[in-house]
Amino acid sequence: MSLNPCSVPRWLRWLLPDEPVAAWPCCEDHDTRYERGGSREDRLEADLAFYQCLLVSRMPIRSARIYYFAVRLFGGPFWRIPRFSWAWGARRFRYIR
Repeated sequence: MSLNPCSVPRWLRWLLPDEPVAAWPCCEDHDTRYERGGSREDRLEADLAFYQCLLVSRMPIRSARIYYFAVRLFGGPFWRIPRFSWAWGARRFRYIR
């Protein structure tokens, strides 16, 4: 188990490479946005900002893409997983308009 602030479900860790320390602020910001939730557009904006931040942190492009597609596929509110799904902080697990 890695000791970093990036919220990656254990069952998905096999697919995702460990994050460089420089990417941890990107993960923290992304997690904060996911906790708060919002609209579909807010989620897309959060995921794109996350991807851009990973690239700026010098994460390899291939790894950043894997992270981006993982959050797009597995971060939706319908999964209803605390700490990972959209809008988990309020336990809404849904998009707001």
